[in-house]
Amino acid sequence: MRHPKKIVNSTGKHNAEDELFKSEKLESISLLAGGIAHDLNNMLSAILGNISILRIELGEGNQHSAKLVAAEKATLQARLLTQQLLTFSKGGTPALEVTTISEMVEECAQFILRGSKVKCSIEKEDDLWPVDADKGQISQVVNNLIINANQAMPDGGDILIRMRNLQVSNTEVPALKLGDYICIEVRDEGIGISPNNLKKIFDPYFTTKTKGNGLGLASSYSIITMHKGTITADSSSGKGSIFRVYLPKSMQLAPAKSNPFEAEKEEPASEGIHRGKGRILVMDDMEAMMIVAGEILTVLGYDVEYSTNGNEAIKAYKTAKDAGNPFDACVFDLTVPGGMGGEEAANILIDYDPNLVAIASSGYTTSNVMSDYKNSAFKAVLPKPYRIKEMSDVLHELLNS
Repeated sequence: MRHPKKIVNSTGKHNAEDELFKSEKLESISLLAGGIAHDLNNMLSAILGNISILRIELGEGNQHSAKLVAAEKATLQARLLTQQLLTFSKGGTPALEVTTISEMVEECAQFILRGSKVKCSIEKEDDLWPVDADKGQISQVVNNLIINANQAMPDGGDILIRMRNLQVSNTEVPALKLGDYICIEVRDEGIGISPNNLKKIFDPYFTTKTKGNGLGLASSYSIITMHKGTITADSSSGKGSIFRVYLPKSMQLAPAKSNPFEAEKEEPASEGIHRGKGRILVMDDMEAMMIVAGEILTVLGYDVEYSTNGNEAIKAYKTAKDAGNPFDACVFDLTVPGGMGGEEAANILIDYDPNLVAIASSGYTTSNVMSDYKNSAFKAVLPKPYRIKEMSDVLHELLNS
């Protein structure tokens, strides 16, 4: 077994202030990013939900079907943008599970570089330690680094990705506590980054690309920070760049099998749709979202009633159950500005009815429910925005298990 390399301190406190400054800047926009993500996800939910309903009602043979597919794809791309925004906020709390990152990194590289002019080499230690990671978020980070490396070499070149175990025994890597880490290193032979720009690359909305939005590296930094690791960059103009991601070694021994990177797939609107029967209570403070959720449920075959806040939902649920006509499930929005949200309502209702079947639906929340619903009053989660298929899958699993 190869011994992990040790990092020895040579500069001490060098760069520590820069790391603190970056953290403070990200924290300063957390509230703004979360608010934007919440409102945008609600709007996207209304758009995506209506599109998915129309695709089913018109059928794939309709003359406007292709236009609806294009609109749905554009909405899903917008959803990816809100996911990046969420990484700046507490709503982007990672859902951790023990995993080995090597398979994930290889899958990301294959997907991103398919058809590219660059060549990619991957070096990894055979005994890589497992890490506690949100696979979707770490895939997003790796994708960003590989995309940047690829774009830095428009005429082709080589990308080297190295994965190894490291023991950090001093303060050579700012923002890292002493301990064991996995290091993912992405090295390119591209145009490099000037010293002035190198100080800004993790700033939100900073970009040197004509078509960039400046969120890729900023969201990557935030993701890795929330995983209790860090990300560093070394570069100079004309001499390529090296990005290193450090993730803490997991305390668990048996890593789960890594999920490969999955892209959004185009599929027929009715593919895999589960229709059902039953009474569903929808609670959402946004009228357009409440209406589209009800229409989706109606198309699926369910009877729907509505409430706009937690107090109304509790009253409606108890009234229905006392009358002998209970709800089979509830879909609660977690965030209700100025009123009781879904989490508090579900906590009250589960004391009233231990058999409560509640689904948490949110585009942004400071609660951990969306990433750890098993320790809450909810039986499942439905992140906004969602299509009719996602709603049908969740209800089918809950009401037929």
